[in-house]
Amino acid sequence: MLAGRPGARATGITLAALVLVAQSLFLPYAPFRSVVVMALDLFVIWALAVYHGGRVG
Repeated sequence: MLAGRPGARATGITLAALVLVAQSLFLPYAPFRSVVVMALDLFVIWALAVYHGGRVG
């Protein structure tokens, strides 16, 4: 991301989405931890989706 690679945002969003899906499998075994990690994954996906490379506006 910081180096300006074109596919970095897409790769980050894809990896966070995969972790989000994987955490849903752990919901019956560790519900609190899974919900916390899923919330963090959603935040990461949102942050990467709105990132504009340091430009303001």
